[in-house]
Amino acid sequence: MKRFLSFLLGLCLIATGFAAAESTNTFKPGTYDVVVTAHNGPMTVHVTFDETKLTAIEIGENQESGYIGDQVFERISAEVIECQSLNVDSIAGATVTSAALKWALSDAVKAAGGNPSKMNAPVSPDTTEYKDEVTQVVVVGSGAAGLAATLQANELGLDVILIEQLGLLGGSSVRAGYMVGGDSSVQKAQGIDYSAEDWSNFMQRRDAIHPGLWQEESARAMALKAGENITWLDEMGVEFGPVNLGWQHYGPGGARVGPFAIRAMHDQLDQRKIDYRLYTRATEIIMDDGVAVGIKVVSPNKQEYSIYANAVILATGGYFANQEMVEKYDPEHAMFLTDVCIGADGSGMLMAEKIGAVLDYMGESNYHGLATVWGGGSRSLTLPAGNGCIAVNAEGKRYVNEAGPYELLTKGTMEQDEAFCIMDQTLMDLDVIKADTGLSNIVEMYEVADTVEELAQKLGIDPAGLKATIEKYGQDVRDGKDTEFGKDPQFMRGDFSTPPYYGVKSTVENHTNHGGIVVDIENKVLDANGGIIKGLYAIGECSASHIQGFYTYQDCIHNGRVVAQVIAEELK
Repeated sequence: MKRFLSFLLGLCLIATGFAAAESTNTFKPGTYDVVVTAHNGPMTVHVTFDETKLTAIEIGENQESGYIGDQVFERISAEVIECQSLNVDSIAGATVTSAALKWALSDAVKAAGGNPSKMNAPVSPDTTEYKDEVTQVVVVGSGAAGLAATLQANELGLDVILIEQLGLLGGSSVRAGYMVGGDSSVQKAQGIDYSAEDWSNFMQRRDAIHPGLWQEESARAMALKAGENITWLDEMGVEFGPVNLGWQHYGPGGARVGPFAIRAMHDQLDQRKIDYRLYTRATEIIMDDGVAVGIKVVSPNKQEYSIYANAVILATGGYFANQEMVEKYDPEHAMFLTDVCIGADGSGMLMAEKIGAVLDYMGESNYHGLATVWGGGSRSLTLPAGNGCIAVNAEGKRYVNEAGPYELLTKGTMEQDEAFCIMDQTLMDLDVIKADTGLSNIVEMYEVADTVEELAQKLGIDPAGLKATIEKYGQDVRDGKDTEFGKDPQFMRGDFSTPPYYGVKSTVENHTNHGGIVVDIENKVLDANGGIIKGLYAIGECSASHIQGFYTYQDCIHNGRVVAQVIAEELK
């Protein structure tokens, strides 16, 4: 990214000269504070001018997603200051935050007495000439799986090129809530006695998911290595906070760990000088006599070229951002919004299918059974569900174990005419909720009331029914036993005795795919006859791994490392 940004800044020097020749702005020197509505809520931007130019941009209070927001703030701010132009590109994968920042800068120009139209010089076109490349490993997709594979391959001494079709790294992985495992360095440092065997025993085959997606050998290998993989990330610089419930590894202060993991891995790419290419889209797997020998790509300036490699790793994510594929493979859930990034378009799956790979279990997916729509986007309520909220229908009655398997919560929500997520102040004050940036911590999306009856009236729920439900559930919490749905007491973290009360109308959210490209235990892609397509591997959400979708983020890290180790051994 740094190489790409440096090139853009070089082009800005040309654009700046053009702008100066066309017209000159004058400003009233000073710092101007502007507040705009961004993706997750209000965003404050402090913009400083001297008499002739914009000199500094500082981002103030905001709720933008970690890492994604940081990338927008760092890159667009640098480009605008260098170019003295507001006509810089938004970052693909963060278009709303990008637009909000540019809107704030335009408002600041006006407040300083300038004219935004005089800061609209176009950036000169990218004239870079791209040529074919040769490497040992090419990784397609930069989510957790692709980053883990890239970094592990580098550690093993392999030459690797990572490509990403969007303008920033991380994919959907940047939104991950927590990592799971036992016997990690993080748990040990906090005095938590939770072993790798404890976690392995937790992972058991689920009846609600197709049994073909479960393989004991794969699942146990991932479970036993889960804590070790967290230690690997810890040593790489990922920031972890207090471990929740003994096995949930969040970020600092209970924040979602995804942004911290992607930031640390991004920093490692830069420190190790690994070749990674943004805005570079793979279009085709290159085959030679049945062997995958590389990929064809399109560059940021739309040139086509090839990257030849001994091993091609597909880590392109799922298909929930591709509505056509959702309607084809999962029509029952096609009406719901998704929380995945726009790069999860199924492209890796389709490329693999074209050269003889098999796509299977495509209708097997993971959904957030509690979510709400606010500000034009789907907002997951998974952390409230796993930490003590209750899900009720219009009669005010609970209908499911909120902290149970995602598939059962989803089924229960879909069976209701209306569904609602209900919390009290105790739950809203939990670190994991307060730090759930841009999702369950957006207070503005809830109805808030001092009494249960008032909350019910605001939401259109039967007041008597909701009151009776909360009284019963509160007593169950105090008694340490959910008499209605058998929720594990560790997930019952408040007895609803502390007002105010919070509630929001809820729905289902499409989250991750379990099915995909069929692979063996070493992540080698298989054909219709069960034979290995040499040179081709698939990891992460684009693959039909063998763990029934158990904690996909941990699967991504695990199989990213495994596939690099397999390739290194084969290339000896």
